[in-house]
Amino acid sequence: MRLITRLLILLLAFCCISIARAQDDINNENFTYTFKTGDSGALLTYNGKSHAFSFGIPGKNVTQQEVDTKQPNQVFINAGKTLVQVSLIPLPQPIAPAVQLGSLTDDQIKGTLEGYVQYEIDYMKNDLKINPHNLKKEWKTINSKLVLVWYFEFDVSKKEADKTVTAQAYISSICYNQVVDLNIPLYTPGDADAANTLLASIQASFKTMDKPLAGQ
Repeated sequence: MRLITRLLILLLAFCCISIARAQDDINNENFTYTFKTGDSGALLTYNGKSHAFSFGIPGKNVTQQEVDTKQPNQVFINAGKTLVQVSLIPLPQPIAPAVQLGSLTDDQIKGTLEGYVQYEIDYMKNDLKINPHNLKKEWKTINSKLVLVWYFEFDVSKKEADKTVTAQAYISSICYNQVVDLNIPLYTPGDADAANTLLASIQASFKTMDKPLAGQ
């Protein structure tokens, strides 16, 4: 009996060490991307120290778009005539001990993404001095992954409406230690359905790998 107890204690200790190491591996990830085109679209791959993930962007004419204001965490892609922005936003630190990044609960995912969206809306209002309105949010499961589909509009004058972004469509998710945003800027709110369809198609191609990809 004593031997069994000791073995159970050792096994529990080993499991705790393994979980802690896995948490550190995920939380210390830093991703870089590659963009490769093919006959049916393009593949956007993010490669880290111990993990990788990717998205497929469908279309016959998919290219990477250079933008002067691009930040290091952003990728801009032309999918036909639609501009798609992919952004990685690191999760706030420190990560609470009860939060296991490799196995987040639905409640943890929802709480994190709801907080992120509110931060973005507050930033637009308070720092950019713009007024996002008609905010819509919907939780969906796409390719077995819980994601937040959200949308909002801007106030613009009728004179600027054809030349200025008037709305934004998003799909946000959590991957390893990052919030991942798929985003399409819209010049007319009526394009939202087509944008959401494209974003959902990209999200449906999402794949993760628990090892870095060689040659990336």
